[in-house]
Amino acid sequence: MISKFLCLLLRENMIIRPETHDAVAKLIAYIMFWLSLGVFPDRPFCLENPADDDENTFQKGSREADRAGKPFADGWRAAFSGFKSDLEARVIIHKLIRNYMSNFICEHCFASYLPLFTFGDFRDQAGFMNLLLSHQQFLQLNPPERQSDWTCVPGWRKDRNLED
Repeated sequence: MISKFLCLLLRENMIIRPETHDAVAKLIAYIMFWLSLGVFPDRPFCLENPADDDENTFQKGSREADRAGKPFADGWRAAFSGFKSDLEARVIIHKLIRNYMSNFICEHCFASYLPLFTFGDFRDQAGFMNLLLSHQQFLQLNPPERQSDWTCVPGWRKDRNLED
């Protein structure tokens, strides 16, 4: 209980994929947005329409409405640091097309089972080493329906996915 890391536990048998993972990403995006500003939120989290919406406000006179926009924690702010999981969880949560179970096994480069980019080539001039993907290129390779909702989280990039 003295850890500074927050934990969210979900019962595996209650998870609906990918909807549950997407909802968690949107909630984390909401939290990280307000933590990065260092102020209390001026509107509640709304899963159906997480974008700014003037109709989505705290009840007038409520504790939340009174605190809205005011600094918390003596002006401290927070920033997203990293996403840590094993490879299987990362593939599921981020809907990765490029993963160790597909022909293109890496989200950072073109390493694959194809002879030209074989992941078994350990030379410095290996084909896949010449094609490292930026975060933007990585996102462009994913079809819209397989895009990670973590793209909404301020500060998240593919290189912030840490190895377990």
